[in-house]
Amino acid sequence: MRISTLQQYQVSINRMQDSQNKIGDLQRQISTGIKYDQPSDAPGIAAESIRMERDVSAMERYNYNIEIAETRLGLQDEMLENMKNRYDRLSGLAASVDAGENDDNLITTAAEVRQIVAALAGGMNVRDAQGEYIFAGSKGHTQPYVLGPTGRWEYQGDNGQREIQVGATHYAKSSSSGQYLFESVPGELQYTHSGATNVTPADITHASPESKKEFETFLKDEVKGDLELRTYPTAAGEYTFKLVDTEGTTHHTQTPITSFPQTISFRGAEIEVRTPDAGDYSFPVTSASRDGVTDINIADNAEMDQFFEDYGDVTLELVAGPPDKYKMLSSKTSDYIFTRGSDEWFVPADGIIKEGGLELTVTTPVATNTFELKPPGPNHTVTNISNVSSVEVTTPVSALEAAISAARTGGDIAFEVTIKTGPSAADIVSKPSDTAVASNISITGTGTTTDPYILNDNTNSGLKFTLDNVVNGETFRIELDDGAGKQLATATSRIEVDYEQKNILNIGLELAEKLEAGRANPELRTEFDELRAQMLDDIATAIDRLIEGRTAGGARASQLAITQEANEDMILYTNDALSKVRGADFAEVASNFKLEQTLLQASQQTFASMSNLTLFDYIN
Repeated sequence: MRISTLQQYQVSINRMQDSQNKIGDLQRQISTGIKYDQPSDAPGIAAESIRMERDVSAMERYNYNIEIAETRLGLQDEMLENMKNRYDRLSGLAASVDAGENDDNLITTAAEVRQIVAALAGGMNVRDAQGEYIFAGSKGHTQPYVLGPTGRWEYQGDNGQREIQVGATHYAKSSSSGQYLFESVPGELQYTHSGATNVTPADITHASPESKKEFETFLKDEVKGDLELRTYPTAAGEYTFKLVDTEGTTHHTQTPITSFPQTISFRGAEIEVRTPDAGDYSFPVTSASRDGVTDINIADNAEMDQFFEDYGDVTLELVAGPPDKYKMLSSKTSDYIFTRGSDEWFVPADGIIKEGGLELTVTTPVATNTFELKPPGPNHTVTNISNVSSVEVTTPVSALEAAISAARTGGDIAFEVTIKTGPSAADIVSKPSDTAVASNISITGTGTTTDPYILNDNTNSGLKFTLDNVVNGETFRIELDDGAGKQLATATSRIEVDYEQKNILNIGLELAEKLEAGRANPELRTEFDELRAQMLDDIATAIDRLIEGRTAGGARASQLAITQEANEDMILYTNDALSKVRGADFAEVASNFKLEQTLLQASQQTFASMSNLTLFDYIN
């Protein structure tokens, strides 16, 4: 191989230029500590570096949010501590008023009470460093407490709690709402009413304030949820009356009642019960089956949640055998669910299919039945098997009894009604639940193709159905009798129990007004003494809520500190990994720099010697 003089000259120059470039790159690595200057030098490392830098920035942002939340919680705790001191002072003033004090002293005390109320209002309307009201709930730019037209303080915020992101999927509450902290004193008991009209809130009276308090204490301490007032016809001309709460606990039973109106005395309340109208009655309705499914139970909530998260709404397909099989179609994947090596399984011998945290009891399919499974709704049921919302009595009680008597052929205690092909009169049939033959009870419509439908004995209109979105093959059961000859028709009046909420500001104003009214006569003194006893209880309740708020705030602050420490550890770990990925090894860089420097010097010396040759003179 021949090497020309010109080629040897150019190779020497290229080698020196390469060495100079490498020395320049090594000098950059020494000065910056970064191995690669351009993403194109190492695309994979560049992408990983960008991801880790983004993670570090996110963690730093979360820690900044934590500092904001800690500031808000610290301000909240400081304000609640100051309020607690003022609550204590307010309680002390109410308790220390002497029966023999003159009006001037009372007015002086009232002035201090008003000052305390004004100071409390200022604390409740405090803002944070960002200018938002910390006790306004989620309405941070709305002043929480304002004086209303009646001269009382009104809460303008809501019961929301401000949340701030402190981790990739972690949100922390940075304050408590004024509604929770300050609207915490129960006021007057309030009733709303639904259902039968033979008992209403107006029918509940009290012989004295003490009796009223006894009844309210019973409602608050013993009743779970609402109170149902049930009137049962238990025999000819006899009725049973029950007080039952939402959880099904029976608090009082009175029987027999043979005449109306009847006054029931119970725990400080006088309850007047009138004769139920036919429209007051309703029968229990239970679902029997729909599309081959007779019962749905939730066996594992977490597994069920994951099941619907993975597959969305699921269509259960029951395929007639023998042997009977089932498949499940996912709305999310638009395909059959494939698990345990198959997308089709045998129906267990006990008829209970266990899938996705659910237990579904099914009947033998006559063809291919399909049943839609949806995630739980507000009532915590996966899918309603029956869409029958009510069965009402539309006949006088005497006629109803005759209709039921006619219906109970062969000792039947219930009817099963099946929607054959759709919600129209010709497509609905009924039969006694214990016989296989149709009885003289039939379903006829009212001239519409929807609801209501009337269950007749062909002579007396007995029951009215309210059907909502019923489907082909849906079966529901109407309970007529408890098996012991007692009808299950019930007139149920539901009393929803609630309390008006008061705040400490208005309690203080009431106290000031009573003090300013003076004690010139015995009536005023009696009124004040009664009010003071109630106020001391109310202030104690308000203090308890403040303590709860401070405790909850302290727990949040503690968790924020733990989260911040975890974020700091993650930042340190990620920065260390980032340094290893893109950082220059200074020992290696220094060694390579010395090597390249030596090679450049050698190339330069070699080039100088070559340049002195005679032939190179001609090239120049």
